[in-house]
Amino acid sequence: MAKRRIFVDKLGNVLGLYDEKFGNILDYGTRNIQRASHVEFDNEYQVWGVKIPPDDILNSKIPEKDWPLVATAATREAALAIEKEYVETLFLNRLIAGLHHGEKKTKES
Repeated sequence: MAKRRIFVDKLGNVLGLYDEKFGNILDYGTRNIQRASHVEFDNEYQVWGVKIPPDDILNSKIPEKDWPLVATAATREAALAIEKEYVETLFLNRLIAGLHHGEKKTKES
């Protein structure tokens, strides 16, 4: 079974890939669920693609259809594993940078 990771920012906001296993933890506050990535099958190339917004994973202003392809995989399961690792790394990098949910990095930070 794959490990599930959650991240808590400096204001106490919880970040993580949504999973039904997190159901109980979500009972403790208001949910704000938004798409941070997208996995879809490419009919032309016959591979599963992972798309991530190029601007801000938590506050993207770019339509999903314009998100760049960051990885491909032969199976959906493999693409989901790549997506999980990629998104969790981006969440961790936000926390290391000291950003909390909803905050954007400025030129000074």
